[in-house]
Amino acid sequence: MYQMNGKRIFVRASLTLVGMSIFIFTALIIAGTAMEYSADTAALNAWIYATRFGWLIWRLILYIALGWGIWKIHKAPGFRDEYRQPLRRISIISLMFVLLCEYALFNQRN
Repeated sequence: MYQMNGKRIFVRASLTLVGMSIFIFTALIIAGTAMEYSADTAALNAWIYATRFGWLIWRLILYIALGWGIWKIHKAPGFRDEYRQPLRRISIISLMFVLLCEYALFNQRN
């Protein structure tokens, strides 16, 4: 079995914390910019709402491509049986996330 020593755990934890810090810093920069230019942000939000069905078609094309790729991986000749269950689990969780995001996008009011 693969065992991790203390140094590897520290490096992985440090990289995770650095990555999370970069993500949070970037999100705060974007949020600050959106608050500073609230009129432009509102105009962008109105444009996204007005063109939501065009974006839906684009997202559906991406979802179909992703589903086709997962199907090809699942049916690949060298794909072992012990990997099929985790792939199904990942696919189901991803589908739930996509449905939640689509619900959030179409539930917003302009």
